[in-house]
Parts: sequence; C-alpha cells; structure tokens
Amino acid sequence: MVIAKLALSAEWPAWSKKQARAARLVCAECDYDLREFKDETRLPFGIRLPERPKARRLVCGQCCTDGVNEMERLAALAGKPS
Repeated sequence: MVIAKLALSAEWPAWSKKQARAARLVCAECDYDLREFKDETRLPFGIRLPERPKARRLVCGQCCTDGVNEMERLAALAGKPS
C-alpha cells in the first residue's frame, strides 16, 4: 500500500514569496507572509469581500484589527432592513 504525501503545510517554508502570493498565503492588505507565525498580532483572518460575499481573502491581524472591523461590518449589515 502506498500512502501519498498530502501535507503541503510542511513544504510551505520552501515556497518562494511569489508562490505564496499566488496561493494567497500572504496578507491581502500589507503583503505579510502569513506562513510565518513569529508575531501573534499578525495571525491570519479570513475576511469576506463586501462586493463579493462568497469570496474570502486572508488578512493579518494588524490590518483588520484582529477581525473587529469585519465583526462591526457584519453587525451593521444584520441591523439593516432588506
């Protein structure tokens, strides 16, 4: 029996910045490499695009104030009548 190697995360550090950007593993706002977990203020958050609600993008914690901006935006949308 052959077991396929499926863990790409182990290979991420070997990827170039260009490859990480193409795989959307960098912050959409500041281009910080989200594969690096050196700074806890830069944890990745999946933020939806307002113009395309089904599309997500990764943003670091500093650019989205740890998701607070997105929660406020969603709360404002929930309060509006359709």
